[in-house]
Parts: sequence; structure tokens; C-alpha cells
Amino acid sequence: MKTSMSVVVVDDNESLSYLIRDGLNKEEAFEVVGLAHDGEVGIQMIRDLKPDIVILDMVMPKADGLTVLETFNGKEGPNFVVLSAIGHDVITKKSMSLGAMYYIVKPFETTALINRMKQLFLGDPIKEIEKEEVLYNIHLKELISKELNALAVPLHVKGYHYIKDAVQLVVESKDAVLRITKDIYPVIAENSNTTATSVERAIRHAIDITLTRGPMDLISEYFRNELFNNKITNKEFIVGIADTVKHRL
Repeated sequence: MKTSMSVVVVDDNESLSYLIRDGLNKEEAFEVVGLAHDGEVGIQMIRDLKPDIVILDMVMPKADGLTVLETFNGKEGPNFVVLSAIGHDVITKKSMSLGAMYYIVKPFETTALINRMKQLFLGDPIKEIEKEEVLYNIHLKELISKELNALAVPLHVKGYHYIKDAVQLVVESKDAVLRITKDIYPVIAENSNTTATSVERAIRHAIDITLTRGPMDLISEYFRNELFNNKITNKEFIVGIADTVKHRL
């Protein structure tokens, strides 16, 4: 008797594919039965394995995600969860029109994807107000990730994740006079089992890398009122992103 939902991951980022596979395989409800790193192999793998779910990247060699979706559009096939660094409304709508049931913008945390899979496919009995809160939280995290990605904040450093958490705390705060050092850093430090000083330094490091290697035209436009001599404080950086995200919610 089948007890888990079969999953195929189609993404040319091999490291990410392995992370998704390992994370999902720890869950009793899911079993990753195949990995494909280009669209053509993905199409054939889907035909051969007939998985319940396909986690599909949009930008891949040989055949992109839209081509894969078009191949199975209107036919009996798997549920598609689309991944992409392209957070464009036109691409999102096109993906949905071709049968994708959900769209998540890269970069994202693997645990967030797994939690979303549970919400989408396991039908947990969640109250309507809780569903709204879950969907709002998912949307908020995606918006923050999209902004950090656009500014080229380095994903591989701890400061990226601390900035992401800080922006979310600022967006959700109802305190008109929010103190980053006293109100934000300690919360992140407690959740991350570190110190507020370490959080502040890691965020400073991530911002410095961004200002050195990121797209300066966009950064200058984004922080036109805060940036001075290619410098910006941690608070100005975090609040600037938070203000943009608030306007897009």
C-alpha cells in the first residue's frame, strides 16, 4: 500500500536539488524518486516515473520550466510546484495558467519549502484565520527574499539570514519607534543561539559585501535618501527594505 507521495525534482542547481531531496526524504509523507538537472531529462523522467508531485525550476538548459509545463498542460499528470529566481508577474501568471499549483521565488530556505509542501498536499486541518496567517507569512518571506536577491545580498553568509529576519520583524512590528539594536538584534540572537553583537556584525558584513559587489545603480536608486559615500547603516538598510516590502504587501 502506498503511504507516501512520490516527488521528482527538476532543477539544474544540483546542490539545491540534493538539499530538497534529503529534506523531503526525512518526511514520511514524501519520497523523492528522481532528480533531473535539465528540462529534457525532466520531461522524460516525469513520463517514466509518473510522480505525484514535481518541484520544477524555471530556468534550465535544453528545456525551461515553461516548456515542461506546456508538455503536460491539459493532460493527467503531477502537481507542479515551481521554483524560480525570476519573480516576474507575467512568468508567475503563465506558470499558473499552465497548471502550476504554487510558485516560490528563489532564494528560499529548504525548510520553508518543505513546510509549504505539507500545507499544500497534506491537508492539515488549519482554521481559516490560521490559513490566512500562514499564507501572509509565506508571501512576506517571498517578498523579502526577492528584494534581497535583487540587491545581490550574498546568500552564503549568515548576515543574509539575519537581515531577512530583521526585515520581517520590522514589517510586522507595530512599534512606531523601533530600535534595531535593542529590539531586533536580541530577538534574532535568541532564535539563532548567538549574541546580539554577532548578529550586528554579520549583518554589517553582508551589507558591506553588497555595497562592494552588488548592482550599484539599483542600490543607489533603492537607498537614494540614505546612501552617502557608498555607506549606509544597518538600520537604514533594514528599514529601507522593510518599507519597500510593506508597499508591496
